[in-house]
Amino acid sequence: MILKVNKDIIQDAINITNGIYAPLNGFLRASDLKSVLYDMRLKGGEIWSIPIVLDINKNDYRKLKNQRHIILTDKDGTQQIILNNIEIYHYNKKEFVRKVFGTLDEKHPGIESVNNMGRRRYRVSKN
Repeated sequence: MILKVNKDIIQDAINITNGIYAPLNGFLRASDLKSVLYDMRLKGGEIWSIPIVLDINKNDYRKLKNQRHIILTDKDGTQQIILNNIEIYHYNKKEFVRKVFGTLDEKHPGIESVNNMGRRRYRVSKN
């Protein structure tokens, strides 16, 4: 299954793969996201305060829900990254923005981008 994503997601995947986002080895799993939002740490205790997640919309969810491996590609199909062992999960946007930005004020510049995200997120391992 191929999933076309924007350049920012490709860059996050490259940063994970190249160790720039160490200790991350993939997009955050649900348990790590919750830990980052509430404790600014990964589930294993490592300090990490930035939610690195990949959002999908309802159509992508339907295509991916039974997949174990997918290929991320940019809009032109020139960069490809293989993702293994994906985990798809729901998240609460209000909780996310309140914990990340400290407000629910929709005038905040970061909140608009979160509100435009899909309703599901998924995470993959680096394998």
